[in-house]
Amino acid sequence: MHAASVRRLVAQALRQDFFYLVVPQKIEEVTFWSRLIRPFMPFTEDGWLGIGAFLCSMATVLWILHVVENGWEGCNMSVVGWIRFQFAIWHDFLLGGGNVEVEKGPVYKFLHLSFAFFILVALASYTASLASMLVIQRDAAGAVKDIYEAIDQDYRICAPSALVETFESVFGKVFVPHADYMAGPRNFYAGNCEGMVLSQDLIDQLYAGQIKDKDCAEVASGSITDAEGRCHSDHRGSTRVDCHLVKAGDLIWSIPLSFPVRTKIAHPVSWAFIKSQTSGAYARNIEANQHSFPSSKCVAEDRTEEEGLNLGDLSGMIFISLFIAIFGLLIHAGTLAFRRLKPDAPSDDPNALWAVPPPDPKAGDPEAPAVPEKLLEGGLEVVVEARSAFAGANVETDETATKGEQKDHDVQSVSEDPNDGKVQTL
Repeated sequence: MHAASVRRLVAQALRQDFFYLVVPQKIEEVTFWSRLIRPFMPFTEDGWLGIGAFLCSMATVLWILHVVENGWEGCNMSVVGWIRFQFAIWHDFLLGGGNVEVEKGPVYKFLHLSFAFFILVALASYTASLASMLVIQRDAAGAVKDIYEAIDQDYRICAPSALVETFESVFGKVFVPHADYMAGPRNFYAGNCEGMVLSQDLIDQLYAGQIKDKDCAEVASGSITDAEGRCHSDHRGSTRVDCHLVKAGDLIWSIPLSFPVRTKIAHPVSWAFIKSQTSGAYARNIEANQHSFPSSKCVAEDRTEEEGLNLGDLSGMIFISLFIAIFGLLIHAGTLAFRRLKPDAPSDDPNALWAVPPPDPKAGDPEAPAVPEKLLEGGLEVVVEARSAFAGANVETDETATKGEQKDHDVQSVSEDPNDGKVQTL
């Protein structure tokens, strides 16, 4: 009993047909806009809105703390300060670090920790998926991901009539049967279905051009019409390109084609087949007879992660950076034009155009007392007279100091002659 069970277990199918859903390839047109949005694809629209709201809120909190500590300097000045805080926070976020002053107190320390944690998680999440999303031309993908999405989109799926009953018991009544095992592509191009179920062997023949050659030969012989064979174009008039058909999803069905039937040969044939596979003889025989197998004529455009990003993938990032730089240059050009129109504006201070001008005494606060011009002129004269008197006093002091120094010099010039013992004045 045990030996019989082992024999049934070992006597597996020697060859199987694997069936896949085949649909048209999803062709994405690469436009300038699609290149620009590539750097933003790691986050959705609401994700970017959430990031922007957090950064604006953080800048506003820091601005309020600054206003509370330094006092209100006027509406215009405070708005300019708020804009500067916004720029600083966004700059620190894009740079991956924060410049929040943590030495001022516990409030700034906790704000800095909050901002640093936000930057850590946001930039790590962004970087994790950025490389794969920057690739503009990725692996060939079908119009649907798998057969379940095709069913949800009400696809009609062509399948061999011998398998339709089995497929309908699993996936539902969405299949269009065709008697000819190789008639799936011609039915698809005729518009009878939006997808088809093909075996791996038929997919290899499809990419090798053998199925198209067979359809064209039958049209040329007159056995089928051109509307049935669809040798050159589909029902829309587009050129028939079998390489634009791709597998969607994983394996949906497998059917054993050959296996030993007689009990006496089941065990030895199964073991011989397994031994040929493990020893490499099976692979060597396939390679030696490669010319007997269909060879694909389709050019593979798949890209791997090892290939890296090319200039086209990075073009969106480059354009966005250039736009920001050009915007800054336009602001600088506008500033220069403004200074030419108003040469009295100070040019040494880069923030002079954005600063609030000092109050004019003539058109100042209406509640402030007016200062008469005569009073200002009189005050100026008093200041001038005081400076003149102070200068005269300095002159007299200098003359007195000079006379004192001369007198000291004369006293020091008196010496005693050692010969006659008399005092002489030199």
